[in-house]
Amino acid sequence: MNIYQTQWNEILKKEGTQNVDVITSIKENGINHFLEKHHQFDSLSYKKTFEKAFDSHNTKRKFKVEISLNKPVEIQFPPFTSVKHNESYRLKKDWFELEAKHNSPELKAPSKEADPNIRINAKEIVIKIEWDKLNTTGKWSITLNPFEVLAESYIKLNQDADGYFLTIVPTLLKFDIPRNEVQSKIKNLSNSEALVGECEEKITDLFIIAANIAATEQTPKLVRNIQIPAPVIADKPLNPALLDISNNILTIGFGLDKQQLRIDNQKYITKSFYDLKSNINKDIEENGGLEKMVSTNYSQNRSIEDIEFLEEEEILEKFKNTNILITKLENQVTSNFTDETQELLELDKSIKDAYAFGINEYFFDTIVDTTIPEPQSDCTKWLNIKLAKGRICHWSKFTNSDIKISNTAVLSGGVNVDVGGAIEACIKKAYDCSWEWICSKLSMSIKGRPKINLKLKKSRGVSLLAQLDGRLYLDVNLPWPFNKIVKGLTGLVWTFLKGFINILLALLSFVVIKPVFSIPNQKTKLRLLDFDSFYYERPQIKGNFPAKNKFIGYKGGLLAIK
Repeated sequence: MNIYQTQWNEILKKEGTQNVDVITSIKENGINHFLEKHHQFDSLSYKKTFEKAFDSHNTKRKFKVEISLNKPVEIQFPPFTSVKHNESYRLKKDWFELEAKHNSPELKAPSKEADPNIRINAKEIVIKIEWDKLNTTGKWSITLNPFEVLAESYIKLNQDADGYFLTIVPTLLKFDIPRNEVQSKIKNLSNSEALVGECEEKITDLFIIAANIAATEQTPKLVRNIQIPAPVIADKPLNPALLDISNNILTIGFGLDKQQLRIDNQKYITKSFYDLKSNINKDIEENGGLEKMVSTNYSQNRSIEDIEFLEEEEILEKFKNTNILITKLENQVTSNFTDETQELLELDKSIKDAYAFGINEYFFDTIVDTTIPEPQSDCTKWLNIKLAKGRICHWSKFTNSDIKISNTAVLSGGVNVDVGGAIEACIKKAYDCSWEWICSKLSMSIKGRPKINLKLKKSRGVSLLAQLDGRLYLDVNLPWPFNKIVKGLTGLVWTFLKGFINILLALLSFVVIKPVFSIPNQKTKLRLLDFDSFYYERPQIKGNFPAKNKFIGYKGGLLAIK
């Protein structure tokens, strides 16, 4: 059992976690690696300048204060492995309380007052203060020696239009700005009547106040502005279920919103189905009608036996607009699974075994279940061939073959495609000069059964791949004129079914775990590596069923990149 399976057991054995379908964990050292690179790649976000005005000798003095974090922020999760500053954290002497803790419904960790907060260490903070000289032109400027800030914080899970991300929210702050150091720096400023006698004390007081404001107000803002990407499945409706910090690991749990997923999928299917039928009808019209589309000599004055039909492949080629739509759907599927050239990564600098991702069987089963449409039925246009006419009425039904995750971490299953229908043919009564239509039906004989197979594919990330296996063929060994009808309409029926199946393939195929997670307007990205699969079965708790408990997991190293 790996460390993540052990951690997940501790978390998921608790009541209230039944709805966790996706779980992801990142180790403390993985987040610190991201923070280190964030300081390097997004350095501008670690500097802040503001102005503060004070009254001195009835004169308003304006101070320009610049604060910068010269070294990366470091974070520690409980249980704390470093003993440095333990005494300060234990005594909490002369700490600044910044804001009320855990006083909103947002998902935070630690989640209870009794839990130990996470620890933040900003090792090297520099404050520079600049102000106008009092009686002469020019400015005074002094820079305080770098000092260290300690903080207790919690981590909050946030969501915006671009996805989920984590922020660090300091609640308590500890730092020390020595007064004697400030006085010494002020005394070193020479030749100024503004810095002699009693004014020196006041300038020192103003400097201390400005520096304290910078440290207590601006330092937490700089830390809160750091956004850490939260690895999560994109483009699927997920609701946060838990956020846990323990054993030096941060873990996030999500539940799949089945109702919203069904609404999203059915909306996509309805629109795509409409586009498919519109393109088929457009192709028929552009070819001058169904008869001209399928026959080489229909317009010539020949007997019914002499009508020649194009081969099926030739008919299929005439569905130009429909084929463009089907190709677009096929490209939508394959674009998620192209083996891209690996970028040049400094793998020796990656953090090994730093993350894990788990998705349960219920998640995949629900993806399939909410994608499958209601049974569809339709009839082709009538194909008129001189004294006979006919059409094919067909129906299709898709059934979930049940998704399974084996204890060897293999996903299997798919969608069964069941197709049936009838051939309707009519002949004009020429022998009695009534010219009435006599119609009859035959059940449509089908050879072959297409199936949509599902599998997980690892490339740069992990993707669910839906593939069509096989196709259908209509039996042409039928009595006249049914054989003529089938020969002319098989291509039309298959084009419709192929288009409809590709709509489902496009919905069922998606990137499960992206290789790169990023934040808009932030240069630093999180790159996941390896994707080593493993099987995980969560502890059984009341209310859960087998599909909820079986997970396929992926773990590996990570690297912060630009």
